[in-house]
Amino acid sequence: MSRAPSVTLVGGGVATLMLGVELRSRRPDLAVTLFTADTPTHAGGHLASWNDRGYPIEHGFHALFDFYDTALALLDRHGLSDRFVRGPEHFFVYERGELHRVRHGIASALCPATLSERAKGVFALPALQRALSSVSHGDLQAIAALDAEDFRGALLRLGAGESFVESSTVRMFYDFGFVGDRELSAAVGFDVVGQLLRGGRMRHFTGPSRPTLIDPLRERFVALGGTLVDRSLVTRIRMEREIARSIVVRTDGGPPVEHAVDELVLGLAVESFKRLEWEGHRPAFASDTQKLEGAESLSLQAWFDEDPVPEHIDSVLGALPEPWSTVCPQTRVRRERRGPHGFELIACGPATGFEHASDESLVARFFDTIERLGFRVPKGAAKGEGVHTVLRRNRSSAERYLLTRPGELWLRPTPVTSVANVSLVGAWLRNRFTMPSVEAAAQSVLAARDAIESRHPRATIADIASVEPRASAASAWDLVPDPPYRHDGTTRLFAVDVDPGALSERIPPGLELAPGFASKILWFATRYDDAYSLVDPAGARHRASELMLAAVVRERGRWTRPPGLFPVALYIDSDVAMTVGREVYGFAKRFATLALDDESLTVERPIALAHGQELYTERRLLVRARWRRGDQPQAIDTSANANRWIASALATIVDAGGGVRLYNQSRAVSAKGLAAPLVRRALTCTPAFDVRIGPATPLEAMVAEVVASRTDPIYTLLPRGATRFTATRGAEFALGFSIDSCEEIGRDES
Repeated sequence: MSRAPSVTLVGGGVATLMLGVELRSRRPDLAVTLFTADTPTHAGGHLASWNDRGYPIEHGFHALFDFYDTALALLDRHGLSDRFVRGPEHFFVYERGELHRVRHGIASALCPATLSERAKGVFALPALQRALSSVSHGDLQAIAALDAEDFRGALLRLGAGESFVESSTVRMFYDFGFVGDRELSAAVGFDVVGQLLRGGRMRHFTGPSRPTLIDPLRERFVALGGTLVDRSLVTRIRMEREIARSIVVRTDGGPPVEHAVDELVLGLAVESFKRLEWEGHRPAFASDTQKLEGAESLSLQAWFDEDPVPEHIDSVLGALPEPWSTVCPQTRVRRERRGPHGFELIACGPATGFEHASDESLVARFFDTIERLGFRVPKGAAKGEGVHTVLRRNRSSAERYLLTRPGELWLRPTPVTSVANVSLVGAWLRNRFTMPSVEAAAQSVLAARDAIESRHPRATIADIASVEPRASAASAWDLVPDPPYRHDGTTRLFAVDVDPGALSERIPPGLELAPGFASKILWFATRYDDAYSLVDPAGARHRASELMLAAVVRERGRWTRPPGLFPVALYIDSDVAMTVGREVYGFAKRFATLALDDESLTVERPIALAHGQELYTERRLLVRARWRRGDQPQAIDTSANANRWIASALATIVDAGGGVRLYNQSRAVSAKGLAAPLVRRALTCTPAFDVRIGPATPLEAMVAEVVASRTDPIYTLLPRGATRFTATRGAEFALGFSIDSCEEIGRDES
């Protein structure tokens, strides 16, 4: 078998780090090396932060939005979503000389000031809605037409009033992209408006960006076996017959060294990307990029000895007079009245028109702006009394944001390029979300990841069979491979009514039944056609059948987290799968014999019987179920009546990024030196990620018979004395998911 291909990443920002973590967690057979020009003390690209005389310096104001579905899912998958705190359901917009509290997305901020302007807005609303809809649905012809226009010009053409078009609210979209007084692509503008209308609630970093996000990503990448090479500047890409063969790297100021590449991923900012040299063949997308331009920005941080923020200000302020068009009370939105460095404000905005202004005048303008808004500014602030300020002009090639000017959307390359082994990642590429942001960067990560995986599929069974066994003593072999694991197969899902009291008794103290599921459990009868450890060097594959009856639960006191599943009964017919489930994750799996086909399931379990003084085991029937199967597969959505309940159930437990939380209560009993055994019950959560659900075939009229058994959880869930249950509707569909290590979230001792 040929060697596993290597993947070379060039960058160091959040996009390349996310991709490195994704590839190593999903495909440990791929060797991944990341070359970054960053230093260990200054890393992270646009999300870099560092320490200056005890003050954490950041590259502007950073936050995520609720509609960053891809980015939030990636962060949650790798255990980083708890490093953000959701802000209030409002923010503030400076319009008509005063601050306005804006709720429910951006809609109220877009309301014109005068009655005549509002009348114009009513007549313009259908045209504006069509523009928003065409962009959100990816209508390429409409997007191209809007991209050719300036955002303000398109608003006027569609009937919006002139005073509204010249308002601070509309200017906010220009300042958000650091465009300033230059033109903004109308396609980009409408894209951002459409996203904000979904809800603009922000998720703020719980601390400076470097320790909150960048360092954990770097550490996880290395822990997963990735190779990180800092202080490395990539200057040249050598091409041969339209394929990238090598890169030239200068590490820590040393001589240039050539490195061969199998797969190459470039994650540089637009200005840094333009500086790359292409030897042998220059692809068209690299030439188009030369026409793009990065925008300088201004950022200012101020730490006050006493809280300067008015009591009613608890969120971000936007559309302020330039250059400080956005101000964020950091220590307020992080829900800490006082941080380790005093009361911190961060302001940012476009540099256009202020390139030659002195630092002193820019700082004075900042103090003047916030004082007019009611902030308490110390009298000697200009001299540094009671306040410490740091002003940054973000001019380097790695700090500039893409200028989203009209007519340039199609010059931006896509993550999957015309070069067969070259991918791109970054916020400035042509992604589904067109405004450069963490969400756009995350979308490029998934596109590049999928392209690389499609070009290098996992080893087949035949490939694995050709691998020579490891030369190792038997004692050195792992009993079970390490996580993460991948499972792919087909499941039959039904909702089953059970006794609510019996179900409630089986839920651990740290969990509670989710609304609507107090008397229902989900029945998953699954055939796994392919299950394997993602880090098993032997690449062993397994097959298994499983019956899981799971309660839909949520964590007590943490209702912002989506509901998950708590297995109440779990039967498996593979000793490998049972061992992994018990020893790696602590699930209370029970060995059984399962016979699962298109319209039936039987479960048999061994029981101990006595014959004289000898014990022997015998298989006895536990569950027998039958159902009817429909004809044609259907998409799982709420528009299909046959699948409406299943769509609702799946939407409840599967988050927007394709993840499910699996809960478990593992037990350890110790009687040594105690009058009575000490039982430790650990409540754990095992995130399932990359959940993929295929089209569903409707299932109907399941009837199941259960053998009475005081020790079996299925029988004890039914109303007392019942041995039969039914389910009117279900669905059969392809199911795939991966699971990583479990996390202890609670402990009970008795």
